[in-house]
Amino acid sequence: MGKQINWPVHINPPVADRIPTELVTHNDRRTDEYYWLNDRENSRVLQYLHDENAYTETMMAGTRQLQDNLFTEMKSRIQEKDQSVPWFKNGYWYYRRFEEGFQYPVICRKKDHLETPEEILLDQNIMAEGYKYYQLSSYEVSDNNEIVAYTVDSVSRRLYDLRFRNLLTGIDYAEIIPNAEGSDLAWAADNKSFFYIRKHTVTLLGYQVWRHALGTDVSNDILVYEEKDNRYALSLTRSKSGKYIALIAEINEVSTEYLLLPASDPAASFQIFQTREEGILYSIQHMDDRFYILTNWNAPNFRLMQTSENDTRKSSWTEVIPEDENVYLEQIEVFRNFLVIAEMRNALSQIRIMKLDSKQLHYVGFDEAAYNVSLNINPGFDTDLLRYSYTSMTTPASVFDYNMLTGEKVLLKETPVPGNFDKNNYHAERLWATGRDGTKIPISIVYRKDLHLESGCPLLLYA
Repeated sequence: MGKQINWPVHINPPVADRIPTELVTHNDRRTDEYYWLNDRENSRVLQYLHDENAYTETMMAGTRQLQDNLFTEMKSRIQEKDQSVPWFKNGYWYYRRFEEGFQYPVICRKKDHLETPEEILLDQNIMAEGYKYYQLSSYEVSDNNEIVAYTVDSVSRRLYDLRFRNLLTGIDYAEIIPNAEGSDLAWAADNKSFFYIRKHTVTLLGYQVWRHALGTDVSNDILVYEEKDNRYALSLTRSKSGKYIALIAEINEVSTEYLLLPASDPAASFQIFQTREEGILYSIQHMDDRFYILTNWNAPNFRLMQTSENDTRKSSWTEVIPEDENVYLEQIEVFRNFLVIAEMRNALSQIRIMKLDSKQLHYVGFDEAAYNVSLNINPGFDTDLLRYSYTSMTTPASVFDYNMLTGEKVLLKETPVPGNFDKNNYHAERLWATGRDGTKIPISIVYRKDLHLESGCPLLLYA
């Protein structure tokens, strides 16, 4: 039994004042007595939060040793010195590493080969000095490999500052762009024009796309798109081919609209790929003179289509892989010689590969009965290697390279599990139960191999 905790008595928690505020939305009136707590600059709000924290500290004082013990145990199960699997893009291998005793990752790269000297792009441990909170959200390197754009939040408000660093000198440019989205960044091909999404400071919705010219005052940035329907969330990316900058407006599971702009002509206007329609979702991948489209148009489980880049209206789309009522298509990835489809079949994730010249199909095989597999970072186009992530109830998170031509798999990393864990001591299997309506329900079960199931064992069940 653990040590008995003596909880403080006769201590009253702070009580927030009730100040009625009438709010009207869509002609609907409601009264919120705690709306005043929204004002983070209000001294009364800050005092109330201070009182809440003080009350928590007092009530939990008797658990400090337990908290320390739990923290120490959790930390002991994390490998502090660690490094991600490097991925190759535009002449460089990129990776991030953690050093023992430090909280934040260091973003690094090596030119051409992994044996070359390391270049540090961003050391978040140094960047975070002097801040109580610091998050490096995302970064994008220019086509000439000389400038990195990155976003940071030092307030924990999810309003990011967008900054630029000269990788030849290690010095940041003077301009700082506030209130940006954290991960939606896109360089144009001129290594100077940069597109970003600006967030509304109250709703925190990204609703505007701006173009910035490197080395110029932020006040000169140009608004190139504004979303008028606040149901739609915006995202921004550069196509894998590098030819287009894509702006995506989407209502989750309801509607999608892509707008494209040539990366070689940043002053051009975004053009609609296919006009948004209620109930129609799609995503696109560019390759040579065409686009591949994954869509639920007349296909609830999604189908794969293609179209010329000269006519992207859905009336011109042609089918590549038809819908299958037993298979749900989730994602596609394009390569010079292959097309990869991530899908769900029998409630189990699968990877299907099409050889483009022959249209021959095959699946990546997996030995375990129950697992989860997903596509990893695959920025390269002229390669036969597919990178994917794999995990199961017995296998820690792992990263593989798969040769789509030969079928060879290479394990690049399996996340270490400190302690005495040995995956070979466990067995996982997949069972099926029949629901009241006859529907087959998959059940994954894992147990130690030395467990005597016939004797009746406790079961932890979660759904």
